Amino acid sequence: MKSIYYFLFAALTLVSCETIIPFEDKDTQSLITMHAELSEGDSIVAHLSRSVNILDTGGPQILDNAKVLMRLNGGSWDTLTHLFKGFYAPMASSGNLLAQADGLYEFEAYHTGLDSVSGHATVPMKPVVLSVDSINSGVIPRGGWSYAYQEFTLVMSDSGQAGYYRIEAYPALGGTAITPSYPLEVGSDDILASAGGGKRFTYSLLFSNESFLNTNRSIDVSVYDFDTNSVLEIVFKLTKLDLSSYLYDVTLENYQNNTGPFTQPVTVYNNVENGLGVVSAKSSIWAF
Repeated sequence: MKSIYYFLFAALTLVSCETIIPFEDKDTQSLITMHAELSEGDSIVAHLSRSVNILDTGGPQILDNAKVLMRLNGGSWDTLTHLFKGFYAPMASSGNLLAQADGLYEFEAYHTGLDSVSGHATVPMKPVVLSVDSINSGVIPRGGWSYAYQEFTLVMSDSGQAGYYRIEAYPALGGTAITPSYPLEVGSDDILASAGGGKRFTYSLLFSNESFLNTNRSIDVSVYDFDTNSVLEIVFKLTKLDLSSYLYDVTLENYQNNTGPFTQPVTVYNNVENGLGVVSAKSSIWAF
């Protein structure tokens, strides 16, 4: 009889621990998902799809017959042309093919049966690197192996436009601006990389310019596991990001690294009004 009581107690415990998770009406609705990552000097492209609601077992659907509008600095609206598989771009006649520094871009998207969406972003001014100097090199032990490193000092000149910087390092042929194919591991002991939203990722440093607005600022960056005898040399990519780019990058990184049974759910940043997705902007420069 005692074993029966234990069984009933265990069954009641399991039932009492059951949690009903409510969801809002918007979770059962399909929404327009719009992504437009503007980069100074690059082609303007927006991508549209239809989101999957919480009760749907299918995948996202590409929207290839939507109406997408864009305007620059409050001017007239241009209708973007569908290219392929949900990608939309301005027509050559609009004169707005490439993203302009300090330009405010607004987007609106419409599709039959779905709520219209909108988003906007201002392209940051191109960052300025005053100098890149190699200051140290050596070998450090890590995981039982000898790990080569080189240390550099980068001096940046800030434009006064609030935002964030990202530093990456790549191997490339000396004296060329050819886009390298793979990133190198970087690190820094500078407080910029840890305070005020600063982040140390394996292949990039991310930090705010709040403490050095409109002034020059130097930062020491270590680059790891690079063959100093190689015909290649280390080049740096300095990127200025708006707030939306920063929040999207950080939350996406957290989402991708969110593994294990006890981790908390991570919501990827979204700034599209009345829908899903991100409209963001950045500017980059190579320094070597």
